[in-house]
Amino acid sequence: AGLAAAIRLKQLCQQHGDVDKLSVCVLEKGAEVGAHILSGNVLEPRALDELVPGWRQDESSKPHMTPVTSDRFEFLSAS
Repeated sequence: AGLAAAIRLKQLCQQHGDVDKLSVCVLEKGAEVGAHILSGNVLEPRALDELVPGWRQDESSKPHMTPVTSDRFEFLSAS
């Protein structure tokens, strides 16, 4: 949510012609940006599509995109 808020703030500044009036800093506690949020994650991309239009066409995203083709759920029980 912090990174999404930072991106949206800069987008709003750009829309209003005030892009240089706001500096945004996102603090990440992992070794790299996104270290805690994308490990093995299944992502519903609609929010990202709205926040960063065209991200799917960005060549730098391609190695990290693998479409989901099936789901499987398993439950652990006492028996």
